[in-house]
Formats: sequence, C-alpha cells, structure tokens
Amino acid sequence: MASNAGIFFAGMGTTFIVLGAGFGGGLMMAKSALKEPVGYRNVASVPEPSSAVRIVLPSSAEAAQPTQPPPQIAAAPQPPSEIKPV
Repeated sequence: MASNAGIFFAGMGTTFIVLGAGFGGGLMMAKSALKEPVGYRNVASVPEPSSAVRIVLPSSAEAAQPTQPPPQIAAAPQPPSEIKPV
C-alpha cells in the first residue's frame, strides 16, 4: 500500500502541472491576441481627411409639445321636426 506522503505529493505535483498548463495556455493565447496582424492599420493613428464634415444639431430649448387630440367628428345634422309659420 502506498504511503500517505507519496499520495499527497503526487496530488500536489499533478495540481501544479495542471495549473501551469492552464496559465501557460492562457498566456500563449493572450500574446497571440495582442499582436497586430501584418498590414494592420490603426484607425486612431490615421489623421482624418480634410473633406470630412461634422454635423452638429442644435439642442431644443423648448419642451416637447403634447400631441393634439384628433378633432371631434360633428354629428350628422338632424332634419327639422316641424316648421312653424311666422
């Protein structure tokens, strides 16, 4: 039967190997993601052409007006019931 110390150190060694492989793989992926591809042009470093137009819309100083309710439809005219002579 294996000793308790041997099992402990085997577990500790396995743990360090797994953690080292995880951090090493993450470091390799991070380095490859931070490298700029060949021919890559950073947009922030390129000056804007002089033909660019910037549009600034004025802000409204008035509050928004509520919508107007739809006009009431007039009732159909009623025919006169009786015409009285004058």
